[in-house]
Amino acid sequence: MPDTLRAAYTAEMAAARAAGPTSDRWRAAERAHILSQSWPGPRTRTHAVMLRLAALLRDAGIALGPVA
Repeated sequence: MPDTLRAAYTAEMAAARAAGPTSDRWRAAERAHILSQSWPGPRTRTHAVMLRLAALLRDAGIALGPVA
C-alpha cells in the first residue's frame, strides 16, 4: 500500500475505532474499506472493525456484510 494511501487508511481506521457516535465510526470504517480494497491484510482488519460496529448496532444484516 503506498504511503499516502496508508496514511489515509490509518486515519480512517483510527476514527472507526475511536469513541463517538456509532454512525460516524461506521462511515469511517466504510471509507477505510474502500481504501483497503486491493490489500488483503488491511481489508481483513477493516472487516473485523465493521463486524464489531455491527454488533454494537445490534444489526444482523450489517453484521453479515463483512462476513460474506
